[in-house]
Amino acid sequence: MNQTAVAELRPVAASERIQALDVVRGFALLGIFLMNIEWFNRPLADLGAGMAAGHTGIDYAVSWFIDVFVRGKFWTMFSMLFGMGFAVMLMRATAAQRSFIAPYLRRTAALAAIGLVHGVLIWGGDILLSYAAAAALLLLTLFGRFWHGLLVAAALAALGYAFKSQGVGSFVAALAIACLVALYLRNDTKVKIAGRQWPLLSLILAVAAVAAVAIAIVVAVMVATKGSGYGGLMGTALLGLLAWLSARYRNPPEKRTLRVGATLYLGPFAAMLIGAAIALAMPATPETASAQTAAEQTKETAAQKKEAAEQERKKQERRAEQRKQVATEARVMSGGTYREAVEFRAESYLGDFVQQGGFTIMVMGLFLVGAWFVQSGAIQHPQQYLGMFRKLAWIGLPVGTALAVIASFIAMSHVPGGNDKQWQLAIGLQSLGNLPMSLGYISAIVLLLQKRTWAKLLSWLAPAGRMALTNYLTQSVIASLFFYGYGLGHWGVGRAWQMLFVLVVFGLQLLLSRWWLSKFRYGPMEWLWRWATYARRPAMRIAQERLSGTAAAL
Repeated sequence: MNQTAVAELRPVAASERIQALDVVRGFALLGIFLMNIEWFNRPLADLGAGMAAGHTGIDYAVSWFIDVFVRGKFWTMFSMLFGMGFAVMLMRATAAQRSFIAPYLRRTAALAAIGLVHGVLIWGGDILLSYAAAAALLLLTLFGRFWHGLLVAAALAALGYAFKSQGVGSFVAALAIACLVALYLRNDTKVKIAGRQWPLLSLILAVAAVAAVAIAIVVAVMVATKGSGYGGLMGTALLGLLAWLSARYRNPPEKRTLRVGATLYLGPFAAMLIGAAIALAMPATPETASAQTAAEQTKETAAQKKEAAEQERKKQERRAEQRKQVATEARVMSGGTYREAVEFRAESYLGDFVQQGGFTIMVMGLFLVGAWFVQSGAIQHPQQYLGMFRKLAWIGLPVGTALAVIASFIAMSHVPGGNDKQWQLAIGLQSLGNLPMSLGYISAIVLLLQKRTWAKLLSWLAPAGRMALTNYLTQSVIASLFFYGYGLGHWGVGRAWQMLFVLVVFGLQLLLSRWWLSKFRYGPMEWLWRWATYARRPAMRIAQERLSGTAAAL
């Protein structure tokens, strides 16, 4: 292979690494483990239920701490870090005039394969497959053409029809949203209407808002049930707001990535929060329905009563199915064989994934936010952006903490049929705080790295961050073998013991990562991933790399 080919395929050298990224990635790895550890001791099917019932004393304190300072913050941070890695790879490929799309497609396919193996054979809480889907969507958004999106949408629709999976429709919707994002980021076409220039995306959203108004009016007239128009009105308001925002905040172009990324992540949670507030403000509830006057009750038609009863029946069926799923997973993971666990994970993990089109869009939004930090130069040259990082730390951390604390007072656990509206409000508040708090964490670390003493202490996180994929998978292997029934069977230990387990394992990972990287260029999984990405086996040992560089120079 000649020198040109080597330059095209060369992975990033150690001297080119961004130290702040590795340190933040190591910190995020600890937070991810603190969050994940609960779900090696509790069914993943219960993921949306919040704090488990029965916690007292130190277990309650640890659970509350994780809920406020960890939950949702670190997968958000890890997603932004992934976007930063995407931007770094693109930036370096562009500067060296190397191919980017083909290696990145191979990188994404390899990540999807690793995620599948992890999710089915080791732990069903894997997020790597979702990252791969979001990475593919991001590539389509930034580099694809309209017909590419149509082709992928048609393929997904065909797969959904072939396998009778309605969940695939969520990914088709995600593709539609990605196309709109591409219009905002990459298309500056304007349409002249009534003497005014309208950006194409803003015009599309405005027309959609008008159409939504018409549909909402028709629904309100034909259905005529209490509260029937709220959803349509919310959708109309959201479309109108997005039309205005996309027209008002197009410039400067270099900030579009940050703005649309934050909107994709925060938008769904803001809508959830507004919906919960409206639902709580509505006076009619099952408890107060009996207080209606006889005249009001006679206005309800038999068809409306039948529809309400049918909706309640379906709701009860979903709750019963959820309870059954939780019980089955607890039985299999606490005392089942490895084969039973794999069979269960294969069905539940893949079944959940096909429903995650909306989640994929949110992850892509975080990728875009992370990419902006690299494109702006803030991560590579933090000394020039210390003012921005100070603002993010001093605003993001208090705001995120306040929202999480308020949410904890509203509801810490979900009781289906009991506190549905309160739980939705709590989740909306906490989720809105995840992004500012994650940005606050990142900014605080960047600021501390500017101080010699802190930089020395935090440097211990860098090796673990360089081996983040290996360490993430290793955490799953160790935890599954320690807690699951086919391993040592310590399923269901208290939250305080879970935290101690995390600190011990992560401490060992810090030491092992430092030792490993003193001898080897990459972590084992990072080495495989780079091999798949660049279609060329990179040198593993540091001595081998130096020898290869000398040979290339000769």
